[in-house]
Amino acid sequence: MHRLLSPFLIPAALAAAAAAGLPVFPPPIPASCPQFPTRNAPGVLCEDFDTERNAMAGFQFTRLPAGVDPNDPQRALGDPVDDVLGFTLGTGAAPAGIDGRVCSDGQGVMRLGCNAPVPEENDWHLHSRFEGPGAGYDPPNRPNIGAPEGGKAHSGFRSMHWGRHLSETPTFKETSTRFRQIAAFILEPEVSLGPASRLEFWQMISVPDDESTGTGFLPPGGTFGGGQVQISLLGSDGRFGRWRRLAPDFNGYDSTINDTISICQFDPGDDGLPPADDTMCDHSPMWADLGDLTGADPNCVIDTNNNDSAHKDCGAISSCTGGPGCTERGSIGTGVWARSAFDLSPFSGRQARLRWIASMGGGWSFGITRSLLEPEPGNQLYDYDDVDDGWYIDDIVLTDLRQANLDCAEDSDMDGVSLCGDCTDSDATAWALPGEVVDLTFAADARTLSWSPPASPGSTALTYDLLRSNSRGDFWTAACLESNDGSNLTAVDAQSPSAGGVFYYLARARDNCPYGRSALGSSSAGVPHDGRGCP
Repeated sequence: MHRLLSPFLIPAALAAAAAAGLPVFPPPIPASCPQFPTRNAPGVLCEDFDTERNAMAGFQFTRLPAGVDPNDPQRALGDPVDDVLGFTLGTGAAPAGIDGRVCSDGQGVMRLGCNAPVPEENDWHLHSRFEGPGAGYDPPNRPNIGAPEGGKAHSGFRSMHWGRHLSETPTFKETSTRFRQIAAFILEPEVSLGPASRLEFWQMISVPDDESTGTGFLPPGGTFGGGQVQISLLGSDGRFGRWRRLAPDFNGYDSTINDTISICQFDPGDDGLPPADDTMCDHSPMWADLGDLTGADPNCVIDTNNNDSAHKDCGAISSCTGGPGCTERGSIGTGVWARSAFDLSPFSGRQARLRWIASMGGGWSFGITRSLLEPEPGNQLYDYDDVDDGWYIDDIVLTDLRQANLDCAEDSDMDGVSLCGDCTDSDATAWALPGEVVDLTFAADARTLSWSPPASPGSTALTYDLLRSNSRGDFWTAACLESNDGSNLTAVDAQSPSAGGVFYYLARARDNCPYGRSALGSSSAGVPHDGRGCP
């Protein structure tokens, strides 16, 4: 049993949760939110990248893991004396905690194989005028990755940046992102989420996409790379599970990873969404253009730098029209910052880790070129100015955090599945992602399809999607004949294929787990099917 600690008063919004017996405690480290003073309260964790936490001279940030838990290779350990509540993980063939794949050979359209990867270091770094040459920050024999222009921040004077600075000259023409790279910033410490938990942060991101690279390179909404936020949950075995993508409910992802270039994308191999190892490859939603790194108008009326006539100085924001609380000028440096937010209540009662992970493809015509601004002999330099400057994040805030509960025998929704093994411990109808739908059959009337429920339903209340495609290998452009259409196991398709044509069908089960869609199965060769969401 747990009890509330009476000396800690909680906001009125959490009173119902407290009454339900869920303990609200201060975060495991002192909360520091100078830019959000009203949120500097029990149950709040903030990272502004400026807070002195360890009383040591200077400002510390672990760029690479100090060690790896031998009992869990996915769990990297940050330096306990850091000022920053997080750390980054390096890249390569199998970096600790990311397992960056060389390529996704055989998945997607027009894949012609993979070039040998170029050895890459991690480009996540603290960005301010206080980091840079001579500060003991950069590893030896690598270009400086401080802040040549003096820094950018939404508040204070530091932010976290994924990108590569090629010169100390204060110009954006010398900032780029690496090809064939995947890298993550992982928030530390692990957090226990409550029924009102939310995540928000401020960001600016700019990578080559369909708008900035000109016509013909990418389909509408496509991008060569970008960023996502992902979550990993503690399981009943005491280990954190595979990462899954979080879906923002405020200023969400604006682009999708391209699938038209012949060289494959970099992609994490430690994700948990079906098909395996494909969270950041073909059609994956990403941020590619949010905020503006050199803009000056947070009201989204003016295109200060003449680089985005569609979005002015705000990038592809989706949940607001601009202005305070949505898009703002920062405290230092040029640029317009945009706020994104997530509802974490579906994970109430779970202990979680969060990461900001960025990926950049490329290489279709660049050989072993390191970036758009670093061509190998014989290759072209592509100068995209401030549309190839990477990803800045600042002012991360998590609310309604609870005391870490490592007693996996607690079962809040009384569904018989322990807290650490339940996909949502606030809903007794669901406890795991549903398994694969089986026995999809066409009736003799050539109109009615039927199927059998998964052998492992994961829920007492399944619903179903049915997809129809004109191509055996392309269910991303499929039609949704049924979308979350109740528990019945049949559907009718009155349409017939054209003469000589063929229709292909796949069924998928869904439940109330967060992102609770089952896999679409595999081909006879064992290759996982992938397809669009419905609706």
